[in-house]
Amino acid sequence: MEGKKAPTTKVPPDMDESMLADAAYDKIRQRAYEIWESQGRPSGHQHEHWAQAEREVFAEAGFDARPGDAEHPDDSQH
Repeated sequence: MEGKKAPTTKVPPDMDESMLADAAYDKIRQRAYEIWESQGRPSGHQHEHWAQAEREVFAEAGFDARPGDAEHPDDSQH
C-alpha cells in the first residue's frame, strides 16, 4: 500500500523550490515565535511551539504536516 502523497503545488516562475522551502521555514519560524509570545515566553517549549506552527502552516497550505517535516530550531532560539 502506497502512502498518501502531498498535493503538488506549482512553484511561481520567479521562485525555485529552495526559495519556497526557505519561505515555508520563515513562516513556521515566525508562527512558532508568535505562539511562544502568546503563551508568555516560557522556556523549554520550543519544540512544541515549532510542531504546532508546522502543523498550522502546512494545514493552511493544504498539506498534512508530520512531525519533523521541517528542521527544528536549536535550543538557543528561545
